[in-house]
Amino acid sequence: MKKLLALISAILLVGGSIGPITAEGTKSPEEAKSTEAKQEIKRDEIDVMAKDAVNRVIAESEGAKNLQKKAVGYAVFDNMKSTLLLGSAGGGVGVAVDKATGKKTYMKMATGGPALGLGGQKYQIVFFFETPEVLGRDRSLARLNDAQASLRA
Repeated sequence: MKKLLALISAILLVGGSIGPITAEGTKSPEEAKSTEAKQEIKRDEIDVMAKDAVNRVIAESEGAKNLQKKAVGYAVFDNMKSTLLLGSAGGGVGVAVDKATGKKTYMKMATGGPALGLGGQKYQIVFFFETPEVLGRDRSLARLNDAQASLRA
């Protein structure tokens, strides 16, 4: 049991490691421009993913098509989740779009928790917002709670 806990701790320690964190003010103008360019490319990729996901869901579901027509906005997340022994972790990126103004809010998502198994999954989530209040509230929170149960052979 001690070996298993040591292995899990080592995996979490290595998996949770991040690179050095630097203050924004320490970037040179070239680095700042490079970062902005990379962010713009990433946003373009997220926009394409979101458009494809919305088009796919409304093509496959008449109910989703009706919701999309009535919605004041929508959000789409592209996620990946991995389960390793006793825990799961994952994350993704997404965008919320206000249909009236075209304003986009780009977000990151993270998930984790206890799980039993070994594997992974990649999935997309599409939300349609019925009122401006819900769209604004969910955008400002930029938080998504995730709970799942699955069984695979």
